[in-house]
Amino acid sequence: MPSISPYLFFDGTCREAMTAYAEILDAEILSMIPFSEAPEGEGMPDVPGDLIMHAGLGFHGQYLMASDDMPGRNKVPASSHVMVSLADLDAAHEVFDRLAEGGEVRMPFAPTSWSAGFGVLRDRWGQLWMVGTDETAA
Repeated sequence: MPSISPYLFFDGTCREAMTAYAEILDAEILSMIPFSEAPEGEGMPDVPGDLIMHAGLGFHGQYLMASDDMPGRNKVPASSHVMVSLADLDAAHEVFDRLAEGGEVRMPFAPTSWSAGFGVLRDRWGQLWMVGTDETAA
């Protein structure tokens, strides 16, 4: 059976963002590989500094992957969001608030017709998130 996992790109802040996401989501960092550790002959560019070639988080049987964008690559506006749904309303609200720190709230976390709590934000690293709870609206 195929699996689908979000893959995020960052502009030099992958390590910082994925470390924060691991804490916020109570996830495990499965990998954090800098470009400097890429095996020779794989065609990876010579990237200065400690930029991340691949990072992966695991939580509840799901994965979130990311890397720093390769230098010189064309930047395209983000056209998707990462959706996080938690069983507990308070836990969902806490994740929303922590992801929103230093970012931009696009839709405040509040009850909707489909959920007891849902909100949309762009985090401080530029990623778009939708956070909600599985609890239904009253």
